[in-house]
Amino acid sequence: MALPLALAQNDAAAQQKRAIQQIEDCRQKFYKNGDLPQKLAPELDRAAEELSGTVEQFTRAGDDAAAALSLIKLGEIQRMENHHAEALEFFKRGFAFAKKSGDAASQAWALVGQGRAELAGKDFAAATAHLQEASALAAKLPDRTHLFSALNCLAEVQLASGDPMGAADLLGRAFSLAPDLKDQSPLLFAYLDRADIYQNLAFKWGDKKSFAMGLKDLDLAKADYETALAIARKLDYAGLTRMIDEFLSEIQTHRKLFESQQRVYSAAARSRIFSPKKPGDVLVTEHFGSEKESDPGVLDIVKTLNESADKQLQESGIHQVAEGVRGAFRRGIWHAMRGESDAALVEYLKAIELLEADRRNLRDEKSRSTFFEDKIAFYYPAISELLERRRFAEAFELMERSRSRAMADLLSSKKLALPRPEEQELYGETQRLRAEIGQLQTTLFKDRASADREGFASRIKSAEKQIEQLEKQESAVAAQMAQKAPRLRELTVSEPVSLDRVQEMLRRDGCDMLYYLALDNMVILWHIGGDSVHVRNVFLPRSELQAKVNALRNSVASWDAKADEMMARELFLFLIQPALGWVKSHQLVLIPHAEMNYLPFAALMDPTGKSLGETFALSDAPSAGVLLDLKKGDAIAKGRLLAVADPAIEEARGEVEAVAACYPSHSKMVVEPLITESEVKSSAGDYDLLHFSVHGEFTRPDQPEPMLSCLHFAPDPHNDGRLTAAEMFGLPLGKAKLVVLSACETGQTEATRGNEILGMERALLYAGANNLVLSSWKVDAASAALWMKTFYREAQQKPLAEAARLALVEVKSKYPEPHHWAAFRVVGR
Repeated sequence: MALPLALAQNDAAAQQKRAIQQIEDCRQKFYKNGDLPQKLAPELDRAAEELSGTVEQFTRAGDDAAAALSLIKLGEIQRMENHHAEALEFFKRGFAFAKKSGDAASQAWALVGQGRAELAGKDFAAATAHLQEASALAAKLPDRTHLFSALNCLAEVQLASGDPMGAADLLGRAFSLAPDLKDQSPLLFAYLDRADIYQNLAFKWGDKKSFAMGLKDLDLAKADYETALAIARKLDYAGLTRMIDEFLSEIQTHRKLFESQQRVYSAAARSRIFSPKKPGDVLVTEHFGSEKESDPGVLDIVKTLNESADKQLQESGIHQVAEGVRGAFRRGIWHAMRGESDAALVEYLKAIELLEADRRNLRDEKSRSTFFEDKIAFYYPAISELLERRRFAEAFELMERSRSRAMADLLSSKKLALPRPEEQELYGETQRLRAEIGQLQTTLFKDRASADREGFASRIKSAEKQIEQLEKQESAVAAQMAQKAPRLRELTVSEPVSLDRVQEMLRRDGCDMLYYLALDNMVILWHIGGDSVHVRNVFLPRSELQAKVNALRNSVASWDAKADEMMARELFLFLIQPALGWVKSHQLVLIPHAEMNYLPFAALMDPTGKSLGETFALSDAPSAGVLLDLKKGDAIAKGRLLAVADPAIEEARGEVEAVAACYPSHSKMVVEPLITESEVKSSAGDYDLLHFSVHGEFTRPDQPEPMLSCLHFAPDPHNDGRLTAAEMFGLPLGKAKLVVLSACETGQTEATRGNEILGMERALLYAGANNLVLSSWKVDAASAALWMKTFYREAQQKPLAEAARLALVEVKSKYPEPHHWAAFRVVGR
């Protein structure tokens, strides 16, 4: 019996070898001729038939390693034919046989296959886990091909999840393996992936109207495409060569689009229509429709871009992309350009439905925060079309879906997880590690892209080593979380708040809401009252909004600059005046968007010269959904207070003593020496009210990560004295009615394209604080102390927003410049 079995095994081995060669021949035909999977299907099917027969023979012979190889190759065939669910099953079976045989190389290859199939199926969490496991296995193998492939595919997952810096870091590690690769062809795909990263970053610069930076990144993308093209030509991959030529053509089209937009926005900046003197000078309409560029040349370019992309998709055979989110969105644009608005809306809504399905596959907060970075614009045309039809409730739901969703998911997930303080502290530790990794990855990306890359060699090596150490720490903390707080590892998907619920809240609280959406050619302004809804299109291009917000903020945030009253008046006319007649209450809740998150609304000035902060009690929130998750900011006559001063800050002691005097029997005051960071962490959960008059900082040029912004306390054996925003996630603030950070820059944030607000505000809201008072810039100690003393005195009997208004009025009477009285903002209701 042994001899026939051995012969059968030899036949199976020959059959397997023949089938594997057929697969490789098909792959080469795709690369060289551009043959599509449909054309190659007969050959691939024959190879699959042969391989299927070998699995049983190898299994019967006990040759688990050979059976694993056949199953892995069957998975590759299914993946080449875009049957990703079937491919995944083959790779799983292949991994089981490879593990049984102890074949580490086949295990790694099977895991890479699983990761690729899961990436295609949009299961990013599973793909990440399998590719990380593949990387760990492959790192021990002498052949670096498996490790290169795992890192390259993991970078693709990061990019699909919206994390270009994480993707760039992984590609950097992959490129370092290039000299050790026996086959240099995988480098071609790595260059294509890095070019995709540069394009992604260019679009972000375009969104900020920083066209020069965008053009620079487009040039870097072009350079990587050209390198990939050279490799393809060297390998005689004519099919890939044609595809890369299309990519280069697209880069050129994007350059023309950027340059044309630059001309349009430069012309807009010179137009007097954006320098209003009175309410009638602002163009306000009730019509929205699809966003279109006013320059006919731009329309031609957009049309060319769409046609080019469609042609590229058809030629490459990537049908699932053409039928996916971008395909539906592109069809919507095409219908809109032809005046077929009903058909356009159908496609836009289909794109959003698919996008929401993709988003649900992301399990963690970081992925969900970054996922919308290059996709958020998919929501806007649908919102505009719904508003044009006066379908306000549906438009509002999409508005809520398009902003601060990860923050809403965080708050919803925390309620379900019900973590104990030690579990919440673990979550804060993961946030700190991710923030530090993110910062290092950003620095690495800049150094690797620098023309003087060799000059940064030692810094690059040091950063790589630090990232490796931090990732090990993150894995250890993740393992602890898996054991102690498993429900914290995966976010739930929160449902967007409805317009009816928001109106119910506004009726109950007795306030009005102004809700903003800044688009390229307009600002959509919502007034929402308890019994009414009004929506208007304010003609203010986003480039103009950015310029005006920056001008006003820079003038009031500076110690020695004169406030730009002209900008304060103009922004009032654009952002407040169109809704002023509908406001019936004394309190305004603001839901800003994009650049408006950096706008000191309190400093806006009406035509009579009165500031908005004097006229209305103001508060704000990242979204209506986050707002409804918070409790009303009522008077705080009762409560246990922790009040802390930095003795090195002039006026801080007097400020804290005045605050503590409002709670004589229920307060703890620490004025000297400076409290330690460990003491703050251990005692913060015992108080209803927390007040910190200490030094704070947002970001520095060498520290661009907003979640590493911090408050300064005394260092101790366990902590360095810098309580970062990331660490604040772990503070047990479930009792906190109010947290006041009377420190410099504590209210500064970074607003992403999805209106995720990154900084201390995000962390404190997650930690449990219901209302916040934060500073938007470096404040003067004397005027800040007066603001705080007045605020707490008034808050004994009045709601927090009204107390803040009265504090502003008091400070303004003694310090007329907005620098002194417009810095503090109330977050909440």
